[in-house]
Amino acid sequence: MSNQHPDPCERIQFPPAGLIEGGRGQSVEALQLCSLLLPQPNRLRLHRLLRFISKASANPQLRLSKTRSNRSVLLEQIAPAILRRSGRVDCVERSDDVSTLVEFMVQNYQTILEVTICSM
Repeated sequence: MSNQHPDPCERIQFPPAGLIEGGRGQSVEALQLCSLLLPQPNRLRLHRLLRFISKASANPQLRLSKTRSNRSVLLEQIAPAILRRSGRVDCVERSDDVSTLVEFMVQNYQTILEVTICSM
């Protein structure tokens, strides 16, 4: 028997099956719950990054590339930094999946990161 622990990245299906395809409401709710697990400074940082991507993507006076949209350039550069394990650059290799999930987060960041009060 090997004492090596299996690489957790090999078990992760990314993005989780059906997260985005399962419907906007379920996806937003799942991401809201995930965001609540973040420490407050990280949650604030994530909010600022997603808002920056959203605003920079919509700015017609800003051109980051002559051939690609601002959104695609920003997602390519920033998305891997948003979704990776601490200290692990190689864990998230499927950049299309990462970009898809981060793009969904950008489109819905205000709803995902809003603080909701549950009454019981």
